[in-house]
Amino acid sequence: MVAWADGTQPESRLGMAVSKKVGNSPKRSRVKRVLREWFRHHRHELSVPADLVLIARPGAPDLGLGDVEQELGAFVVWFNRRHTAREG
Repeated sequence: MVAWADGTQPESRLGMAVSKKVGNSPKRSRVKRVLREWFRHHRHELSVPADLVLIARPGAPDLGLGDVEQELGAFVVWFNRRHTAREG
């Protein structure tokens, strides 16, 4: 799940919520590493700076970077389309 707000800083920022329902400590840490890696590669694709909060759900430890890119890639497309429509 993704929660977001228009950014107050010149660059996009990332927050994460990974509860114990996701798994034990090593699994939660892996989820956070994968999400940080996705953000590092794709933060420049957001059309305007935003503050994103990614909320991991049970089953997230089973996802790889490719799965995360597919899921969050759809969010980036939606986000950019929404902001382009708002400006136009």
